[in-house]
Amino acid sequence: MEPAVNDLRLGFPAVLTEHYLSLTGGEHINGVPQVISTSEVLVAGAQQFNELAAIKAPVHDHRATIYGNAFSAIGGSKTADISRNEGDVQILRR
Repeated sequence: MEPAVNDLRLGFPAVLTEHYLSLTGGEHINGVPQVISTSEVLVAGAQQFNELAAIKAPVHDHRATIYGNAFSAIGGSKTADISRNEGDVQILRR
């Protein structure tokens, strides 16, 4: 069986590196639609996703990248069911 994400979501970016797959933000799809800020990572060879630090502002339909030790979330909408780019840039450093 393939590893399942901990928080069912849509409208999120998936960032793949040589060592892991990272998912951040999006819309929670169980129950009432809401925008979430949680992050999850699947390390190469692991059998489950693990939680990471959340981004500061919950967004969906955004873009993301990893450069060095920094994760950047760019743009996105802060309102569920609406695609309105707020234009924010959020950076998490390890």
